[in-house]
Amino acid sequence: MGSCSSAPTPTSTSKDDGSSSTEKKPLDSRVTTGDHLLFALNVPLVVTDHKGTIQDANRAAHSLLGYTMPNLRGLRVEHLMPASVARHHSEHMRSYLTTGVARIIGGPGRKVDAVRADGTTIPVLLTIANVPNGFAAALIDLRSANLAAEQRVAADAATQALQERTRFISYLSHEIRVP
Repeated sequence: MGSCSSAPTPTSTSKDDGSSSTEKKPLDSRVTTGDHLLFALNVPLVVTDHKGTIQDANRAAHSLLGYTMPNLRGLRVEHLMPASVARHHSEHMRSYLTTGVARIIGGPGRKVDAVRADGTTIPVLLTIANVPNGFAAALIDLRSANLAAEQRVAADAATQALQERTRFISYLSHEIRVP
């Protein structure tokens, strides 16, 4: 993923005269090679080159997509897409690289299906950023959000049915008491 860019952070240093000063040191100079700060997050991240070959992916991405570490590395990113999307992906990348017109890169994200190692698909929110030498993608699992929405719809339907039943029972009760 390269270096993490961030605001400089202060560090203390000593001068030859015994006094100390605080100098600003960029965050990426404190992150060691192979110890990518963003890759430590529990957000699935996949990094590709400009040709669409996966260069790196964190543990969260491997877990979400059902791959063991580091089996995503070297795959074409199209392996993670349904065939209907994958067949046009190279063309879209080529278009972006030549024109600079983005359809998804740099935007707020898009709901798409991701293909797992076992061939099943899962709904994700895909956000892509252009980074040096390629692209970085964050994949947010939407399965729990979709389940919550389905449960909300079911709860609303059950509430409506209960209200209708209560009205019907009230109507029958009234008709029985007052013929």
